[in-house]
Amino acid sequence: RPLPSHDTQKPGAITRRHIVLDHHREGGIDGLISIIGVKLTTYRSLAEEAVNRVARQIDRKIPPSQTKQRPLPGSGTVDRPSQVDARLWDHLTSLYGRRAVGISVLAQRDPSWAEPLGIDLPDIGAQVIWACRHELCKHVDDFMLRRSGIGTGHTEGLTCVDRVAELDRTPPLLPQC
Repeated sequence: RPLPSHDTQKPGAITRRHIVLDHHREGGIDGLISIIGVKLTTYRSLAEEAVNRVARQIDRKIPPSQTKQRPLPGSGTVDRPSQVDARLWDHLTSLYGRRAVGISVLAQRDPSWAEPLGIDLPDIGAQVIWACRHELCKHVDDFMLRRSGIGTGHTEGLTCVDRVAELDRTPPLLPQC
């Protein structure tokens, strides 16, 4: 998790609690609020805290947050389509949950999209197509580092960066990339 920057403290002394920082109170920009040090597992409650603080600041009443009752996108289970390899399906569902169905449909549309992106990688071309069409992925590095994590793996993505770039530039299939 990102920690607040402190020049004088050792990393072990820096707080592990999140901070909702009102910059105006610190002599900065009025209306700018930053969230620092959040853990991924607490993003819903922190978002609620930040929105409630902003609502109080602008003196606006808002309804209570509903995020605790809403399932995460792609949550739940889904049966593996018979034409999808079990190992690939396990990989896709671990990353995308129920949305793995959409990726498997893309892989069926074009056989080259069903091919692995690189040697020793479980990721396939359809994941690049999916990221561009459904996740607002705009650049190769965005896919490599944030959408798949390939760029942070043992190969650092060097075995597949050319293939990802090729898929990223495939008009008119990916008009938003």
